[in-house]
Amino acid sequence: MINNQAFDRFLKPKYIFWYFWLYAFLTAIFVQFILPTFLPHMFLDGPNGDIGLMNAGDWNLFHTAAIKVFAEMNIYGLDAWQILPSGQGPAGIAALHYWATGIPMPYVLIPMQSFLHGLAAFIFFKITYSIFNSKTAALISAILYLTMPFVLLTYTQISKDVFFNLALLLFLYSLIALIKILFRKELTTKLIIKNNIFKKPLDKFESSFSDFELLYRFLLYVNSDNWINIAKFIFNNHTDYPKIYNILHLNHIFFKDKYFFDLFNTNLPLLDLEGDYINKSQFNFIDHKIEKNELYGTLCIDNKSKNKLLKNIVFKIIRNKNSGTKCETLTSDNLNKIQDSNKHYKDKIHRCIDIAKKLKDANKLLIIPYIKND
Repeated sequence: MINNQAFDRFLKPKYIFWYFWLYAFLTAIFVQFILPTFLPHMFLDGPNGDIGLMNAGDWNLFHTAAIKVFAEMNIYGLDAWQILPSGQGPAGIAALHYWATGIPMPYVLIPMQSFLHGLAAFIFFKITYSIFNSKTAALISAILYLTMPFVLLTYTQISKDVFFNLALLLFLYSLIALIKILFRKELTTKLIIKNNIFKKPLDKFESSFSDFELLYRFLLYVNSDNWINIAKFIFNNHTDYPKIYNILHLNHIFFKDKYFFDLFNTNLPLLDLEGDYINKSQFNFIDHKIEKNELYGTLCIDNKSKNKLLKNIVFKIIRNKNSGTKCETLTSDNLNKIQDSNKHYKDKIHRCIDIAKKLKDANKLLIIPYIKND
């Protein structure tokens, strides 16, 4: 069985470049050392086919020019090196590698050229991620760039294109970064305005309520339109909302200081702070289950009709496997049957909170995302 947690660590972005480089390195080794055995006609008819260079291509010109410079450098040292022998930059770079290693063979360029191609693919990953804000889309796009057959010759043979491709992608990435910097102030202003829509309610929740009442009122406030933004906002400003932050952690709505559940998706996916889906099976969450033949409650999305969801969370009281009724819609007589109390309540919501709290204390309240507390 695959260890999903270890697998996710294996695919962290900070490691992606090294995987790209390793792929390019092994591919270049395959093309220069193994492919001639299976496709000899692509190599042996050329002037340098016996050293891994294909029949037709500029790489033969580059190698020949590099050999001439290499021979001169063996006599006169580094002073004889030319950056553009015969007007060709790749030949100058190849000659320097030949002289530095003492091996005038194209394969000594493989580490550098695979490094450049891997870096180009990683920059492509960064560009795609900055545009689509999705690690999955960025990774798929970068892998396509990395493995496309038309780029194979740029890093497995002596080529100028491997330099050009990287330079172009670095330019595009720098341009995107510059645009982001120039428009950051405007975007930040819009974000502040957007956050202010729910900042005032969050301030009130934080200052006016605590413990279970805070959780209850907060869950009934959020909806499918604002939840993702509210969750990110609370994460980014958790020092301003410690009570809300902690109560959401306690009930597994927030998890490990960097994940949260999409409460309004039927599959209850786990998201990171960038909005990407996380494989939640790696964490071994334990479902909270209740015997359905007794009175219990739920804080969850209400089913308006089959397979159609409302956009808010409600507290429902359920008895004998029925579909349940929202607490606020029950009459006082029905509430008295559920909770025989002489206590005076300011309004019905206070009484519903009290009922929900007692059900929770009795372990008879299912709270979305339905994870059992330790």
